[in-house]
Amino acid sequence: MNKKLLTLAIAGALVPFALPVTAMAGVTVSGYAHVSVDSLNNGGVNNEPNLGGSYISSNASNIVISGDTDLGGGLKALFSAQTFLSLGSDNNPPPGNPAGFSYDQFSNGNTYAGLEGGFGTIAAGRNDSPMKQLGRAVDLFGNEIGDSRNIISGPGGYGFDQRPGHTLFYVSPDMSGVTVKAAYTLENSDLSTGVGLSGTPTQIPARKGSESSVSAVYSQGIVFGGLAYEYHSASIYGTSNAESAVRAAGAINFDPVRVTALYQHDANVEGVSANKLNVWGVGVAYTFIPTYAVKAQYYHANTYGAGNNGAHMVAVGVTHTFSKNAEAYLDYAKTNNDSAAAYSALAGGHGNNINGGVGSDPHGVSLGMIYTF
Repeated sequence: MNKKLLTLAIAGALVPFALPVTAMAGVTVSGYAHVSVDSLNNGGVNNEPNLGGSYISSNASNIVISGDTDLGGGLKALFSAQTFLSLGSDNNPPPGNPAGFSYDQFSNGNTYAGLEGGFGTIAAGRNDSPMKQLGRAVDLFGNEIGDSRNIISGPGGYGFDQRPGHTLFYVSPDMSGVTVKAAYTLENSDLSTGVGLSGTPTQIPARKGSESSVSAVYSQGIVFGGLAYEYHSASIYGTSNAESAVRAAGAINFDPVRVTALYQHDANVEGVSANKLNVWGVGVAYTFIPTYAVKAQYYHANTYGAGNNGAHMVAVGVTHTFSKNAEAYLDYAKTNNDSAAAYSALAGGHGNNINGGVGSDPHGVSLGMIYTF
């Protein structure tokens, strides 16, 4: 992976506020256009519909409008509004609206307003949780097939890579390479649709619940590392057990080689006390000539609860960098599920996802182009 792109990826994870790119009378516009041509196979079993075929995906493509103003005394007011776009998709699933398919659509991204000063930044609105940002910083296939969120977000339910609304959050100033983040989501019903333990899509009950997420990250020289903790109140699932997770992640960048690793422990998954899940992953990227890099990562979810529900995912790819703003890639990714698991290899930030149900082995090939402005 290109060294400059790796540096930008870490910077984006450390500071969740869009940096000015194009100035327009005090307001800046930036964005990310990411389209891929995919050949996908859901590896369907148990009479699941065959959704394999060719797709054009818009992978987290978005536009950000942001700005700030000086209030004096070292204090600034700021805002940011992010909208995800649907490039190359008609916002419709295949005929019959099969349950195992999810697709590109318009949606709100990180959107907030706040204050910045010597104390750091405080804001309110919708934003990626500190837990999610830590995972994004070490993912070599972010928004592509093989995205680590296929495994680390959890087997279903609310998940641990959220962008919740109704959220208050804080980002500390840089303290000799250390940045601390904290977020608290007020009680709300903004819960997402997930895949339950049975492997079939389920709608989580619209119960009120709260979420807390904190992280501490160190980035200095060739070393990056962080620890995050997230807590989901028991009322989200209507049980007496709160769901939580601890995530540790790190990377070392020995130019031209970058090595990444992540470990996560989930407790009371989906509000069930017996569900304790361990997930881990490793990755490596090697820039063998200035404009070409090869990359690979492996993620594994252990079994939990009743068992026979683990999975592992492998992703490999090659990236060509045209400039600091443009790159292209060719990826292959596959997830092998145990007979009672239904993890994907094609979701995360990747726009089109097809799922073959429990015991399936989804896989695909993707040729993509990314332009950042």
